[in-house]
Amino acid sequence: MRFLDVGVILCVALKQPENYFEGSVALLNRPKGSEPEDIRDNRD
Repeated sequence: MRFLDVGVILCVALKQPENYFEGSVALLNRPKGSEPEDIRDNRD
């Protein structure tokens, strides 16, 4: 489900460009099988 992660990264980049790197690093460091929803909730 890497496409989901990429979509979340792009969404964060568009909404908060200053947090693009931080958000992408957080996604890359996530354990396998975890859902991206919690990152969306924290970014809102």
